[in-house]
Amino acid sequence: MCRCAPLPDGTPANPFAAAVFDDCVYSAHELASVVFGWISIACWFIASYPQIRLSLLLKRADCISSVLLFLWVSGDISNLSSLIILRQPLTQTIMGGLWMFLDSTLTAVTLYYKQKHRGKQLPEIDVKYMGRVRKSEIVIYTVFFAGCLASFLCYSVPVTTYIQRVPEMFGECIVPPELSHTSARYIIGSVLAYVTLPLYCFSGLLQVIKNCRSKNTEDLSPGFFAVIFTANAMQTISLFTFSQEQEYLLRTTPYIIAAIFPMIMDFTILVQIRYYNTKYQKARRRAEPDTQEYDGTGSGLTGSDISADGPADPLVL
Repeated sequence: MCRCAPLPDGTPANPFAAAVFDDCVYSAHELASVVFGWISIACWFIASYPQIRLSLLLKRADCISSVLLFLWVSGDISNLSSLIILRQPLTQTIMGGLWMFLDSTLTAVTLYYKQKHRGKQLPEIDVKYMGRVRKSEIVIYTVFFAGCLASFLCYSVPVTTYIQRVPEMFGECIVPPELSHTSARYIIGSVLAYVTLPLYCFSGLLQVIKNCRSKNTEDLSPGFFAVIFTANAMQTISLFTFSQEQEYLLRTTPYIIAAIFPMIMDFTILVQIRYYNTKYQKARRRAEPDTQEYDGTGSGLTGSDISADGPADPLVL
């Protein structure tokens, strides 16, 4: 926490942003940008959990593309490096670190199950039943959310009050100097920032293509892509609300594109999950009477059985 000096014209900094986020903001739109940025961070913090949870419950991760995860992690490394080099706002830097950590965890889980099941015929499972949220989980999530909210309020309210009434208790916030556009630091950071564009943009596109080819999305978590969509939306709003100056918008163009295009891909994937899962459930219900007549097991089709081109290998990227 820190104390922000007022602007030369006497405009005071927002005490809440300074106390809680260590950011010096002097206007309502800057405060809104900080809040949206932290909402995005919160979304990214939990984004990978739905997919990791579903993969662990099903003990498989066939539908998610390994190439997508590789591009994500590569983009995360490049993105975090550029954020640090260009001295971007704290919210963006923390988000970059979270992207890399959580995507690396998801990649490790996915590659483990892909390697474990490589070349094997997986048995049919009821994904909807096995992936359902239990009542005990709901209780845990509710308690966790309530605890986080209570902790935030217990910290932010007193600290904001102290920084208003006793500002001398806090040190002054350090504002990093602007980088020269001709400096090596700025050039390297900008190059790394633009490198993330094809990595992030094509990763979602590859997942869309994989879904179209396999016509199977049964072990993809809708919650995973829904939270990512929300995180990208909040990040986009945060970037646009911080400033509308041309120089700022040009400098943050890589981050804006890297949020908007994946957001479109995430929405497309959500539509695919809805479409293919509904189609699979209908095909399974139609097949159950015939299957029971022949073998009495009542087993249905797998997701790949409804492919127009015949059975597909679920491990194909």
